Amino acid sequence: MKKLIALLLALVMVLALAACGTAAPAPAPAAQDTAPKEEAEPAPASVDNFPEKPLKVILGYSPGGGVDVSFRLLQPYLEKELGQPIEIVYREGASGQIAWTGIADATADGYTFGVYASPMLEFSILTQNPSYTIESFDFLGTYTSEPQIMLGQKNETRWSNVAELLAYAKDHPGEVTFSTNGTLNDAYLGLKIIEDQAGVEFNIIPFEGGNPARSALVGGHVDGCETQLFSAQSVWNDTEILAIVWEKNEYTSVTNAPTFNEATGLNVPNLGQTTGFILPAGVKTAFPERYEKLQSALEAAMANPDYIKALEEAGQLGKAYFLNAADTTEAVVTNMGLVEQYKDLFAD
Repeated sequence: MKKLIALLLALVMVLALAACGTAAPAPAPAAQDTAPKEEAEPAPASVDNFPEKPLKVILGYSPGGGVDVSFRLLQPYLEKELGQPIEIVYREGASGQIAWTGIADATADGYTFGVYASPMLEFSILTQNPSYTIESFDFLGTYTSEPQIMLGQKNETRWSNVAELLAYAKDHPGEVTFSTNGTLNDAYLGLKIIEDQAGVEFNIIPFEGGNPARSALVGGHVDGCETQLFSAQSVWNDTEILAIVWEKNEYTSVTNAPTFNEATGLNVPNLGQTTGFILPAGVKTAFPERYEKLQSALEAAMANPDYIKALEEAGQLGKAYFLNAADTTEAVVTNMGLVEQYKDLFAD
């Protein structure tokens, strides 16, 4: 277990240094593009006015969820930099695998890109035997990072804090229910580590997406929810933030909840989630100028004062986190090696 904790801590420190979503009602999902992947022919640099038509972004998570909200906040500023609209294509399910398959199979011309979430992408590759590998993508950059939290019922009477929750769970194996947004993510892994360290057994119920998982808690269908801080903003008032699974509460403007380790005396590592953009492999080599333009557009959009103001108004400024393409690629490749060493925990 000590080796597992050390490895996971190394993973999180590579990915997340800082971590901020209010969602407007999401429009109906756009139609999915199921055309087979084609080999794109590079256009001469002198006549390549990319982009000359709308782009598509593939999202593997539900409308209104944390990943969706974060992208929608960034979307208008990215569109401004690129000079074209961006159509959202939702391909939910299989913990992101359906979307990532669609991205890997898309035409590699720069007009279709997608959102990846880490460590979910890494676990997908190492545990689901998908058709894609890490080499199936060109990474563009990272734009969010946020810590994991443990949510509880607002009017819970069986316990009033995390330590009491664990004591109750120890005396009632399998009774305390927790929802998560699937099984191949930081939330599920966090609960498995907590079970191991505290000597308890939860009844973990995975959902297809963070919104359904959090709604299950609000509706009284589960006792707790392991999720991400800013992705859960819409339910803050209806739930209780019991703890932040991070070494220090750097988000006191949001909550005064203790860190998990402070509240329990355990040694659970920092856990969280990052998101960024990926392209089907081949864009970087076939269309280097397009690849560079997409990178530059992301960096410029994130530096736009209006975007920063929008994040502040939405209460998500602390979630914004930029890594360029090279650093993002290095982080993900490094994490693949680390995740390989503790992927078996997900089979429990």
